[in-house]
Amino acid sequence: MENIKTENEISVRKKKIVQLVYNELKDNKQLLLQLYETRRAVLLFEEREYEHFYQLRVEHWNALSDGGELEWIHDLELLHAMALAYGSIKVVQETGKAYSTYVLNLSIQHPDPSDWPLYTKTHEKRLYKQMYENIKLALDNVEEALIIIKQGELN
Repeated sequence: MENIKTENEISVRKKKIVQLVYNELKDNKQLLLQLYETRRAVLLFEEREYEHFYQLRVEHWNALSDGGELEWIHDLELLHAMALAYGSIKVVQETGKAYSTYVLNLSIQHPDPSDWPLYTKTHEKRLYKQMYENIKLALDNVEEALIIIKQGELN
């Protein structure tokens, strides 16, 4: 009887953990979509678009993984998908910060982008392209994790 209670407790705990991750990933997916869809021929984002980088959330994942709560999840495919999703979100956060810092510093030195030296324009384009590749990869990884969670854990 004790074993059944333990299995039930494990199942309830696992479902709560997965639900928290699922909700956080869904919110992040919306922000990533907004970032991805704002891509323009213009090289500079507007201020409101930079804010999306800072709104991406990894708090639940960090708390659960740092606290050892992920041990309740025994599905390796699920853990792998969630880890990839969060890893790619963190890469987007870092490349977004790198891009925004670079452009901000450049804008202070040369307020008019047409005055930017060629090497800085080239570097800016490379950072911009890398940032969007990272956003696309994060979107793909988050979508995959959401599908796996929905198929297996939330039913």
